[in-house]
Amino acid sequence: MTHTKMKKPFTAAVGFDGYIDRISKVVLQKSENNDDVVYYDNITSFSKELLSMAGLSGDLETVVQEVKIGGNAVNIANGLAVGGAKVTLIATTNHEVFENFHQNVKCYSFGTPGNTLALEFNDGKIMLADTTHMRDAVISAVNSKPICSEIIRAYSSAELCVFANWACMPEMQDLWDIAVKALSSRGDKPCIYLDLADFSKRSDSDVEKLIRSIELLRGDRAYLGLNEKETILLAHHLGYDRNDVIEAAGLIYSSLKIDVITHAIGSCYYAGRSGELAVAGKTALKPVISTGAGDCFSAAWCSAIMWGYDVSAAMNYANNIVYDFVTTGTIEFY
Repeated sequence: MTHTKMKKPFTAAVGFDGYIDRISKVVLQKSENNDDVVYYDNITSFSKELLSMAGLSGDLETVVQEVKIGGNAVNIANGLAVGGAKVTLIATTNHEVFENFHQNVKCYSFGTPGNTLALEFNDGKIMLADTTHMRDAVISAVNSKPICSEIIRAYSSAELCVFANWACMPEMQDLWDIAVKALSSRGDKPCIYLDLADFSKRSDSDVEKLIRSIELLRGDRAYLGLNEKETILLAHHLGYDRNDVIEAAGLIYSSLKIDVITHAIGSCYYAGRSGELAVAGKTALKPVISTGAGDCFSAAWCSAIMWGYDVSAAMNYANNIVYDFVTTGTIEFY
């Protein structure tokens, strides 16, 4: 695949989470000598097994396939760097697993990462996250002059400003607020990308605070990145009572006046100043990995927009990059 756009390098600021991801599969059955293992291949069959244990308990076995760097901010930063961006990452990365960042990433760590057990299936993933230590780090960072100064410096100068994983804890709003304030003092208009993550556990009052932040950031180069579930969830909060993802994205745009880009398995949707678009891609029936696919999409989408692609072309580009990621396990930009 070739593209005519010049992939001019750009600078990016990304924050503020970080996780150690243990990519795992759940054992369905195995032979006596463990040389023939069968795993649950879909969430439906796995959920039925869990339901059968209600009132009885049970025992499941997981097998770790890989231990890797994780977190929305970390994965997006790494993806942007692969595409050639010069990235300042501010995140919780105090662990040896983070020693091999891409050379284009300059990382400022402010504490211990979270831990995620990522259960992988052919039709999706289940993320079981422990944010105990990361939450302590975030609370400390909010009150740390050096970390706050670094956030302000990065978000006051980067051409692309990425806000990631608002959903993981209420205190993340405080770090977002510092970066929002830095952006509000700028005289130029950087590109802004917001990645909320799954906020189903957050309260209505928390979401109202988030909406106020979005209202401060919206503009002609601001984008709200969501998956299907998050799109419908936010639309419901805004009064939408159906489950049509394209309608939901349109409702969010009309309400919040920020362009919405929704990524799904094998497709993506857009609602914003360029209208409403749905772009189909390829679906991997047996993905090598799905954890981090949404972050890969975000990095590819942001890169394409920064390179000057129009919305439709950026959607196609991101779809293709994600398909390659889930089928090979590696990120490669062309």
